[in-house]
Amino acid sequence: MAAKRTTQRKRGRPPGAVPIERDPQRFEIACWWAFVEMGLGQFDAARRALLAERSRVPQSLQARDAAFFLGGLAESSGDDGAALSWYETYLGESPSGTYAPQALGRKMMIARRVRGIRDARAVAAEYLRRFGEGPYAPSARAILSSP
Repeated sequence: MAAKRTTQRKRGRPPGAVPIERDPQRFEIACWWAFVEMGLGQFDAARRALLAERSRVPQSLQARDAAFFLGGLAESSGDDGAALSWYETYLGESPSGTYAPQALGRKMMIARRVRGIRDARAVAAEYLRRFGEGPYAPSARAILSSP
């Protein structure tokens, strides 16, 4: 048993620790910590926390969700380019994920702001096709009906 503990410590995992893919609470705690840091204006610390969780188990549901949260963080700190990239990453990794309607809606709004109405129309049409009754449906309809 002592040899097993030594092996676990060498790998950086404390004895009895559960890997993140089997312990979603660890991810939830990291997200809450990131949100606290965001609330305190510590955007870089929040970004580092989410990136660390994303890199721990890159193919996990938690890592994919972190991409969405990183998009929101980038948007909150005024970096529309990074926000757009993270929302696109999330949608590429989790096209039907929990946050897909919000990610596509935020992508649409940023596209309108940064790239103009023409690009926003393409995203708006996709949004309505996929999430016709979603929270951004009124905005998508407005974008499609604008000159």
